[in-house]
Amino acid sequence: MRKRNSIFFNLPLKLIFYTFIIGVFMYGAIDLLLNKEYEERTEERINSISSTLDWAIDPLLEEKNYIALNRFVEKVRVNPFIENIRVYDNEYKIIASNKESEKHKALNSELIKKVVLQEKLFYKNKDWKKDLFEVALPIKGRGFSSDNNDRFNGTLYLKFNLKRERFIYSKIKYFLLIFTMTFLTLLSAVTMSILKKEILNPLAKVKEGLQKVSRGDYSYKIMHRGRMEINEIVKFFNEMSGKVREASKTADENTREAERISLVKSIFLANMTHELRTPLNLIIGYTELLVEEEKDSEKSAKMNTIVSAGKHLLVIINDILDLSKIEVDKLKLSPEIFSFSHMLENIKKIFNMRSDEKKVAFKISCDNNIPEYLFGDESRIKQIIINLLSNSFKFTDKGYVELKFKYQKSFLIITVKDTGIGIPPDSLKKIFNSFEQVEMNHDRKYEGTGLGLSITKELAIMMNGDISVKSEQGQGSEFLVKLKLPVSEKPKDNASDDLVKVDESQSDIGLEILLAEDIEDNRILVKHMLRKIKEVHVDFAVNGKEALEKISEKKYDLLLLDIQMPVMNGMEVLKNLKERDKLEDIHIIATTAYAMREEREKILESGSHDIITKPINMAKLRKKVRELLDKKRERKYGF
Repeated sequence: MRKRNSIFFNLPLKLIFYTFIIGVFMYGAIDLLLNKEYEERTEERINSISSTLDWAIDPLLEEKNYIALNRFVEKVRVNPFIENIRVYDNEYKIIASNKESEKHKALNSELIKKVVLQEKLFYKNKDWKKDLFEVALPIKGRGFSSDNNDRFNGTLYLKFNLKRERFIYSKIKYFLLIFTMTFLTLLSAVTMSILKKEILNPLAKVKEGLQKVSRGDYSYKIMHRGRMEINEIVKFFNEMSGKVREASKTADENTREAERISLVKSIFLANMTHELRTPLNLIIGYTELLVEEEKDSEKSAKMNTIVSAGKHLLVIINDILDLSKIEVDKLKLSPEIFSFSHMLENIKKIFNMRSDEKKVAFKISCDNNIPEYLFGDESRIKQIIINLLSNSFKFTDKGYVELKFKYQKSFLIITVKDTGIGIPPDSLKKIFNSFEQVEMNHDRKYEGTGLGLSITKELAIMMNGDISVKSEQGQGSEFLVKLKLPVSEKPKDNASDDLVKVDESQSDIGLEILLAEDIEDNRILVKHMLRKIKEVHVDFAVNGKEALEKISEKKYDLLLLDIQMPVMNGMEVLKNLKERDKLEDIHIIATTAYAMREEREKILESGSHDIITKPINMAKLRKKVRELLDKKRERKYGF
């Protein structure tokens, strides 16, 4: 199909077609002219022969020399042009004919009568298609005319054979057709040759050059000398190719530089988050432990404020990482089945306290048709809702913040409405841009990173949805989010991971845990996190080498393996265990302050069974430990 649409196929085809059409018209026109010429010349010749014979026969009739007349007629028949010649007397009978059988008969007498009675000088009956031409003329002597009554001696009838003339004419037409088609074919070939040399070949070279340039080969140059316009096209192509080559070289250099900068930025962000998460691990972890133990509600509230501040700082760190991933198109979703009511309960816990602190009402409403279980990335959905609610509470000092949910055609529709200060009209269009902050008379209490809404929009788009906003300054704002989340069924394991839910039951099943961690404060923190689970016993290793030595000496159920350690890091430990086929003998949970997705995937591919990102989530750690205890108990007792 592409070949048939090509100018290199169509142009020669059209040239041949139009040449044929022109040839047909030319031949038709010439044939008409030749036909006319043939008929005129033939008729002139017939007229001349008829008049000559009339003058020759007249004296023989006057003398009534019928013997001489017959001899004359027989000699005339020698002419192949005359098929039949007859001489009629005044009684309309044939007195002389080139055919013996016709003599003394009254053939065609009606025709002869018409000639005599109408006194025509010439009667013609012609049919060119049948090659028929008959002539009849009266023989009335030398002084005969249609205006006098001179003597009437008889009538001459001639029938001419035009087949020979037609054959000669047909040969001329045949040779003319051959000449015409040969001429046009040669003309077409010459035209095609010139067209190919002057236009098609240069165009083919330009096409080839464009194809090579499109594939990244910018070194191709067209070598052609021809007419001015084609030379200019070739010149422009070579100049364009050179400019594209230079632009591509510059773009490659810029790309390499951008990749280098992106790599440096990624390394910087990874290192920065590691350094920030390590102290946050201690701040949040120890504070949560104190909250668990504190009986004084006032002190507990203060400690919860510290936890909230630490987690808020963690949100900012995560936002910076998310933005970095968005810029390099590496932000990915991890969809799974989740409970809508469980997610909503967690959001209530987070913002009920905020509502009490700001004295702003927090309203939640849900349609009855919202499914209990949906399929999506629960953490990212919560991130969207938390970002919007955090903004609403930040910009609302009186009135209420309302969170509404609807479910329509596989879309979860989330509305966050507030009675806050609103958004100026000129800021609405740029509110979803990175690092954009709405100007509020330079009031520092409304300052922030300006990343939340930008990341929220990107997450909504990734979930095949979108986000929009309506706002009136001084009246509040309303954000509408649509997320495509298919309905799902209840998962098999829906265990709760509440923060303070711990298993304090005694059992004869113990869990041996080895914590490989180089920072002493972190080792002590993890030990405190697990001390309420009576069945566990925790040993420590300060680096990977020591961890391998302890695993060789003692059988452990769980290895809590820090990835960043001196002497031998966690990745080297995993590699060593994999080479010794020891990965199945011990459950490994990697702990790391690096939160980049690529780092996590690399750890899991190296053999770790799970990952806990620092700051360590105490509830998650306890949940994992309880699960391992349950499995060990099931293996021993069958329940």
